[in-house]
Amino acid sequence: MNNLYPLFVYLLMALIVAYIPLVRHYFSCCNKLCHEVIRLLIEGKNAKKIKIGQKSVNLNEHSHSRMKHILITYGGHTCESLVVVGLFYLVSKQNYQLILFLFIGVLLGTSLFWIRNVIGIVWALSFVTFLALPIYFKIDFAIMHIGIFLASFLLIQSIINVFKIWRKSFRKKNAEGGIFSRVKLLPTMLGCFILLSQSLYTGYFIALNFWGVNFGLG
Repeated sequence: MNNLYPLFVYLLMALIVAYIPLVRHYFSCCNKLCHEVIRLLIEGKNAKKIKIGQKSVNLNEHSHSRMKHILITYGGHTCESLVVVGLFYLVSKQNYQLILFLFIGVLLGTSLFWIRNVIGIVWALSFVTFLALPIYFKIDFAIMHIGIFLASFLLIQSIINVFKIWRKSFRKKNAEGGIFSRVKLLPTMLGCFILLSQSLYTGYFIALNFWGVNFGLG
Protein backbone atom coordinates (compact mmCIF):
# COMPACT_ATOMS: atom_id res chain seq x y z
CA MET A 1 0.00 0.00 0.00
CA ASN A 2 2.94 2.36 0.58
CA ASN A 3 3.64 2.39 -3.15
CA LEU A 4 0.07 3.45 -3.93
CA TYR A 5 0.09 6.63 -1.89
CA PRO A 6 2.74 8.71 -3.72
CA LEU A 7 1.09 8.48 -7.14
CA PHE A 8 -2.23 9.55 -5.64
CA VAL A 9 -0.46 12.56 -4.12
CA TYR A 10 1.04 13.58 -7.46
CA LEU A 11 -2.31 13.26 -9.22
CA LEU A 12 -3.95 15.33 -6.49
CA MET A 13 -1.21 17.96 -6.78
CA ALA A 14 -1.69 18.02 -10.55
CA LEU A 15 -5.44 18.48 -10.11
CA ILE A 16 -4.90 21.39 -7.71
CA VAL A 17 -2.34 23.03 -10.01
CA ALA A 18 -4.76 22.64 -12.93
CA TYR A 19 -7.08 25.15 -11.19
CA ILE A 20 -4.48 27.72 -10.13
CA PRO A 21 -4.73 30.39 -12.89
CA LEU A 22 -1.14 31.40 -13.69
CA VAL A 23 0.50 28.10 -12.82
CA ARG A 24 -2.17 26.19 -14.74
CA HIS A 25 -1.54 28.15 -17.93
CA TYR A 26 2.21 27.68 -17.58
CA PHE A 27 2.10 23.88 -17.35
CA SER A 28 -0.90 23.37 -19.65
CA CYS A 29 1.19 24.76 -22.51
CA CYS A 30 2.79 21.29 -22.59
CA ASN A 31 -0.59 19.82 -23.58
CA LYS A 32 -1.09 22.64 -26.09
CA LEU A 33 2.31 21.92 -27.63
CA CYS A 34 1.42 18.26 -28.10
CA HIS A 35 -1.74 19.18 -30.03
CA GLU A 36 0.08 21.75 -32.14
CA VAL A 37 2.79 19.28 -33.18
CA ILE A 38 0.09 16.84 -34.34
CA ARG A 39 -1.61 19.66 -36.26
CA LEU A 40 1.64 20.41 -38.06
CA LEU A 41 2.11 16.77 -39.01
CA ILE A 42 -1.45 16.48 -40.37
CA GLU A 43 -1.54 19.79 -42.25
CA GLY A 44 1.95 19.37 -43.69
CA LYS A 45 3.29 22.23 -45.82
CA ASN A 46 0.11 24.26 -45.38
CA ALA A 47 0.42 24.27 -41.61
CA LYS A 48 0.67 27.55 -39.76
CA LYS A 49 3.42 28.03 -37.21
CA ILE A 50 2.84 27.13 -33.57
CA LYS A 51 1.51 29.95 -31.42
CA ILE A 52 1.57 29.02 -27.74
CA GLY A 53 -0.77 31.00 -25.51
CA GLN A 54 -3.73 31.29 -27.88
CA LYS A 55 -7.15 29.97 -26.91
CA SER A 56 -8.05 26.49 -28.06
CA VAL A 57 -10.90 25.85 -30.48
CA ASN A 58 -13.86 23.49 -30.25
CA LEU A 59 -15.26 20.74 -32.43
CA ASN A 60 -17.74 23.10 -34.08
CA GLU A 61 -15.16 25.48 -35.49
CA HIS A 62 -16.10 26.58 -39.01
CA SER A 63 -13.13 26.20 -41.31
CA HIS A 64 -12.37 25.31 -44.90
CA SER A 65 -12.14 21.67 -43.83
CA ARG A 66 -14.22 20.68 -40.82
CA MET A 67 -13.21 17.04 -41.21
CA LYS A 68 -9.54 18.02 -41.04
CA HIS A 69 -10.25 20.04 -37.91
CA ILE A 70 -11.96 17.05 -36.27
CA LEU A 71 -9.07 14.83 -37.33
CA ILE A 72 -6.57 17.22 -35.79
CA THR A 73 -8.55 17.44 -32.55
CA TYR A 74 -8.88 13.67 -32.26
CA GLY A 75 -5.28 13.08 -33.34
CA GLY A 76 -4.01 15.58 -30.80
CA HIS A 77 -5.89 13.97 -27.91
CA THR A 78 -4.92 10.46 -29.02
CA CYS A 79 -1.26 11.43 -29.22
CA GLU A 80 -1.54 13.11 -25.84
CA SER A 81 -2.93 9.89 -24.33
CA LEU A 82 -0.10 7.84 -25.84
CA VAL A 83 2.47 10.33 -24.54
CA VAL A 84 0.98 10.10 -21.04
CA VAL A 85 1.13 6.29 -21.11
CA GLY A 86 4.73 6.46 -22.30
CA LEU A 87 5.67 8.89 -19.54
CA PHE A 88 4.15 6.67 -16.86
CA TYR A 89 6.03 3.72 -18.32
CA LEU A 90 9.27 5.69 -17.84
CA VAL A 91 8.15 6.56 -14.31
CA SER A 92 7.60 2.86 -13.58
CA LYS A 93 11.17 2.21 -14.79
CA GLN A 94 12.44 5.16 -12.70
CA ASN A 95 13.79 6.89 -15.82
CA TYR A 96 12.98 10.33 -14.46
CA GLN A 97 15.93 12.05 -16.10
CA LEU A 98 14.92 10.70 -19.51
CA ILE A 99 11.48 12.30 -19.07
CA LEU A 100 13.10 15.70 -18.55
CA PHE A 101 15.45 15.21 -21.50
CA LEU A 102 12.50 14.31 -23.76
CA PHE A 103 10.66 17.48 -22.76
CA ILE A 104 13.80 19.57 -23.30
CA GLY A 105 14.38 18.03 -26.73
CA VAL A 106 10.81 18.67 -27.90
CA LEU A 107 10.84 22.22 -26.54
CA LEU A 108 14.13 23.10 -28.20
CA GLY A 109 13.10 21.49 -31.50
CA THR A 110 9.75 23.25 -31.69
CA SER A 111 11.28 26.57 -30.59
CA LEU A 112 13.86 26.34 -33.34
CA PHE A 113 11.56 25.35 -36.21
CA TRP A 114 7.90 26.02 -35.37
CA ILE A 115 7.16 28.35 -32.45
CA ARG A 116 6.91 31.88 -33.83
CA ASN A 117 5.25 34.06 -31.20
CA VAL A 118 7.15 35.81 -28.42
CA ILE A 119 5.07 34.35 -25.60
CA GLY A 120 5.65 30.83 -26.90
CA ILE A 121 9.41 31.28 -27.20
CA VAL A 122 9.70 32.82 -23.73
CA TRP A 123 7.62 30.00 -22.26
CA ALA A 124 9.66 27.30 -24.02
CA LEU A 125 13.01 28.76 -22.94
CA SER A 126 11.85 29.25 -19.35
CA PHE A 127 10.53 25.68 -19.22
CA VAL A 128 13.81 24.33 -20.63
CA THR A 129 15.67 26.25 -17.92
CA PHE A 130 13.30 24.90 -15.28
CA LEU A 131 14.00 21.33 -16.41
CA ALA A 132 17.72 21.75 -17.09
CA LEU A 133 18.72 23.22 -13.73
CA PRO A 134 18.13 20.07 -11.61
CA ILE A 135 19.90 17.99 -14.29
CA TYR A 136 22.89 20.34 -14.40
CA PHE A 137 23.23 20.43 -10.61
CA LYS A 138 22.45 16.67 -10.38
CA ILE A 139 19.59 17.11 -7.90
CA ASP A 140 18.15 13.60 -8.24
CA PHE A 141 15.37 14.25 -5.72
CA ALA A 142 14.06 17.19 -7.76
CA ILE A 143 14.42 15.29 -11.04
CA MET A 144 12.29 12.45 -9.67
CA HIS A 145 9.50 14.71 -8.42
CA ILE A 146 9.42 16.87 -11.56
CA GLY A 147 9.30 13.81 -13.82
CA ILE A 148 6.40 12.20 -11.95
CA PHE A 149 4.54 15.50 -11.65
CA LEU A 150 4.79 16.23 -15.39
CA ALA A 151 3.37 12.81 -16.24
CA SER A 152 0.56 13.30 -13.70
CA PHE A 153 -0.26 16.82 -14.89
CA LEU A 154 -0.50 15.79 -18.55
CA LEU A 155 -2.92 13.03 -17.57
CA ILE A 156 -5.14 15.30 -15.46
CA GLN A 157 -5.05 18.16 -17.96
CA SER A 158 -5.91 15.89 -20.89
CA ILE A 159 -9.10 14.79 -19.11
CA ILE A 160 -9.97 18.37 -18.15
CA ASN A 161 -9.43 19.54 -21.74
CA VAL A 162 -11.99 17.03 -23.03
CA PHE A 163 -14.61 18.40 -20.63
CA LYS A 164 -13.75 21.93 -21.81
CA ILE A 165 -14.24 20.92 -25.46
CA TRP A 166 -17.58 19.35 -24.55
CA ARG A 167 -18.74 22.49 -22.74
CA LYS A 168 -17.60 24.91 -25.48
CA SER A 169 -19.18 22.82 -28.23
CA PHE A 170 -22.54 22.61 -26.46
CA ARG A 171 -22.57 26.31 -25.62
CA LYS A 172 -22.06 27.25 -29.24
CA LYS A 173 -24.81 24.94 -30.43
CA ASN A 174 -27.25 26.22 -27.79
CA ALA A 175 -26.48 29.77 -28.85
CA GLU A 176 -27.33 28.97 -32.47
CA GLY A 177 -30.75 27.59 -31.56
CA GLY A 178 -33.23 25.89 -33.89
CA ILE A 179 -33.98 22.27 -34.77
CA PHE A 180 -31.07 22.04 -37.23
CA SER A 181 -28.55 22.99 -34.58
CA ARG A 182 -29.85 20.09 -32.48
CA VAL A 183 -29.42 17.72 -35.40
CA LYS A 184 -25.86 18.93 -35.96
CA LEU A 185 -25.23 18.46 -32.25
CA LEU A 186 -25.27 14.66 -32.59
CA PRO A 187 -21.86 14.35 -34.33
CA THR A 188 -20.41 16.73 -31.75
CA MET A 189 -21.82 14.65 -28.89
CA LEU A 190 -20.39 11.51 -30.46
CA GLY A 191 -16.97 13.10 -30.91
CA CYS A 192 -16.91 14.40 -27.33
CA PHE A 193 -18.04 11.02 -26.02
CA ILE A 194 -15.22 9.27 -27.91
CA LEU A 195 -12.62 11.73 -26.62
CA LEU A 196 -13.91 11.47 -23.05
CA SER A 197 -14.02 7.67 -23.17
CA GLN A 198 -10.51 7.56 -24.54
CA SER A 199 -9.14 9.90 -21.85
CA LEU A 200 -10.88 8.01 -19.03
CA TYR A 201 -9.63 4.70 -20.40
CA THR A 202 -6.11 6.12 -20.46
CA GLY A 203 -6.47 6.96 -16.78
CA TYR A 204 -7.86 3.48 -16.08
CA PHE A 205 -5.02 1.84 -18.05
CA ILE A 206 -2.41 3.79 -16.10
CA ALA A 207 -4.07 2.98 -12.76
CA LEU A 208 -4.23 -0.69 -13.72
CA ASN A 209 -0.64 -1.00 -14.89
CA PHE A 210 1.36 1.68 -13.09
CA TRP A 211 -0.54 2.48 -9.89
CA GLY A 212 1.75 0.35 -7.75
CA VAL A 213 5.08 1.46 -9.24
CA ASN A 214 8.06 1.58 -6.91
CA PHE A 215 8.97 5.23 -6.56
CA GLY A 216 12.53 6.01 -5.69
CA LEU A 217 15.95 6.80 -7.03
CA GLY A 218 16.99 3.24 -7.71
